[in-house]
Amino acid sequence: MIRDEFAACVVLDDVAVRRGADLPRAKRMVGFDEAVLQRGAQVQSGIDLERDQWWSREKATLRDGRLERLEKEYVAFATAIASDAPYSVRLRKELLTRMGAGEEQLFEALEVVELFHKNTKFTEGLQLEPGLWSDSAGA
Repeated sequence: MIRDEFAACVVLDDVAVRRGADLPRAKRMVGFDEAVLQRGAQVQSGIDLERDQWWSREKATLRDGRLERLEKEYVAFATAIASDAPYSVRLRKELLTRMGAGEEQLFEALEVVELFHKNTKFTEGLQLEPGLWSDSAGA
């Protein structure tokens, strides 16, 4: 059965209205539970948005949390690649290198991005179930 994304968006819209927040589309698509959204709102509300809004938010986001800083930098690297942003790719590559990432790790991250970037539209078009991928993912 295909997950009902519309029902999830209705619930998230309700959470956003009650919290007085506008949830970004990406967070609505994932369908986080209310507790996760509440923690995220607390982190975001602690950022000084009037002074260096962009940099303050990036520093707060990249702090160690449930994901370590290195993992978050890999996500940023992947996002830059998928966004076709050469300057950001070079910046994130340099940061990852400073944090100890080697060429093999960066190449592997690039391979993962290319694989999933290519397969995303295919999966979306066919509306594939998550269980179809569990055997290949080692689950």
